Amino acid sequence: MATKVDASGRIVIPADIRRHLGLPDEGGEVDLIDTPDGVLIRPVHTPVPRRDERGLLVVKLQRPVTTQEVVDAVRVDRERSRG
Repeated sequence: MATKVDASGRIVIPADIRRHLGLPDEGGEVDLIDTPDGVLIRPVHTPVPRRDERGLLVVKLQRPVTTQEVVDAVRVDRERSRG
């Protein structure tokens, strides 16, 4: 799939690929890894916790979540609530 690079060096990752990578709709962070064949784009999964209508923490990823990611998400939520 081809995409353009703008004058500032930015590229647009199409929505279907962002979803496949588990990136949130509002954007996310990726690692760019230089390889002999080109650049590998790998998502940096920093779960962003949200609360659902019941007040439960929800982290949207399209892959299994590690225990450390759950711990990190709880920490982020606690820091947010402290303001």
